[in-house]
Amino acid sequence: MAISKSNIIVHSLKGMLGKEIVFKFVNGKTIISSKPDFSRVKWSKKQKDHRERFAGAARKARKMAADPATRKKYQKKLKPGQTVYNVILKELFRKGKA
Repeated sequence: MAISKSNIIVHSLKGMLGKEIVFKFVNGKTIISSKPDFSRVKWSKKQKDHRERFAGAARKARKMAADPATRKKYQKKLKPGQTVYNVILKELFRKGKA
């Protein structure tokens, strides 16, 4: 892992380069690391359930966000920086409808 404080090329860079290198911008520093490997992680029953519930909510939110009538309804609830998908996903997941 490398930390860059004032490099003009990678300053405040975020995201992945290919499938190998990850750039994170934390506390004014750019952190460069390899992609995390979760292939050997043994998820607990509770974690598996949570991941399945979230995946279901995401699928349902994508379908709902694609519907023009539903989009119009949720446009009113948007805060700066949010998307209709985010608002629907939050509502579905928090209310346990997913």
